[in-house]
Amino acid sequence: MGTACTHITLAKGEHVSAAGTGISEHQCYFITCLQGLGFYRESFISFPKLIRAGDRHIIKHSRYFTVYAKQDLILEIKEQPSDS
Repeated sequence: MGTACTHITLAKGEHVSAAGTGISEHQCYFITCLQGLGFYRESFISFPKLIRAGDRHIIKHSRYFTVYAKQDLILEIKEQPSDS
């Protein structure tokens, strides 16, 4: 019962299924660390944030990101301007 969320790596053009998961665009991703243009896993998880494909959430350091995905393929990860 409930949606199973997995810690995965997200990068543009990467197939999430390569991480051994079958993730659809309606399922969620736990992201722990940001580096470069991709989101990467961390061994020590302090404040993981929950994001969904196409949604906009604060990831770290008050930055906004939009993740565009279709099925298990990450299409684009875009940083948003932090205007209020």
